[in-house]
Amino acid sequence: IHKMNKNSQAAFLLANGALEDQDSYEIRKKILENDLVEAIITLPRDIFYGTDISVTLWILNNNKEKKTEIKNGETYKFVERKNKIMFMDLRKFGKKIGKYIELLDEDISIAVETFYKWRQGDFTNQDELASSIDLEEIRKKDYSLIPSRYINFNNKDLNIDFEKEMKLVTDNLSKNLK
Repeated sequence: IHKMNKNSQAAFLLANGALEDQDSYEIRKKILENDLVEAIITLPRDIFYGTDISVTLWILNNNKEKKTEIKNGETYKFVERKNKIMFMDLRKFGKKIGKYIELLDEDISIAVETFYKWRQGDFTNQDELASSIDLEEIRKKDYSLIPSRYINFNNKDLNIDFEKEMKLVTDNLSKNLK
């Protein structure tokens, strides 16, 4: 981080423990208070060969001000994102290949498009995928960066008719015990 100039961006992978553990609390707090974190992206488990550790992609940006950039011949107009962080959860993305998960091109495109829309101010929070959060809310949660604390996840169990399901289970159990 100390090598970053005023326009630098950096990305690195950390074990999910760094999102909330007490060992990295002061470092995490300082990085947040210096407004360096631009995005926290949870990746699918089993994405790396040789380890099943869960990891998160941290995107740091030393310049979250309004600006225009030209990349690969395309012009991008970014809105000011001071004291804002995008959280994205890609745990349900990818395709299982053997015992590993591979992010597909379309998965990567969704993530990149979502991130760029957020940077351009053309973003609304998306259940189970991404949220834009103010630093104040992160302070209230004691500098936790666990995406599921900020991204809305739908409770699919709320729509289950438990009486109906229980009757099916007990009927099935009764049949099998005869």
